[in-house]
Amino acid sequence: MTGNVQRSDGIERQILYDWLPLALRGLVVLLLGPAAVLKFVDHSGEAANFAEWGIPAPEITVLLVGAIQLPAALMIALGIAGRLAALVVIPIMVTAMVTAGVVVTNVLVLAGCLGIVVFGTGRYTLWRPGDRLVAQATQQL
Repeated sequence: MTGNVQRSDGIERQILYDWLPLALRGLVVLLLGPAAVLKFVDHSGEAANFAEWGIPAPEITVLLVGAIQLPAALMIALGIAGRLAALVVIPIMVTAMVTAGVVVTNVLVLAGCLGIVVFGTGRYTLWRPGDRLVAQATQQL
């Protein structure tokens, strides 16, 4: 009986730390990537939205947000310091929800980023410098 419990725990742990983060990465990239690109492709339309939401200097702010979102989406996609990239996206999503209202896409990106911060980037990750820090912090608890 004990062997079955251990095997079950191992599978659950593998799903939680290997595959769930990979799914979260996919979700964040699929939603954040196009939004980031749109800030450059349709700059005037996005700037008009930012102005409508009361964001200061919308022409510049759109470019700044896009310049943060696009590399963050690429970092999350490739698993290069994904926790750091997700941490950078979180305040942008919170700001978007406060200014533009709660939109399902922003909520999903926020939830995905929070999941990446908690669980890491999972399998097929190129560089995880934050994992060592998280392991050290959890050992101290």
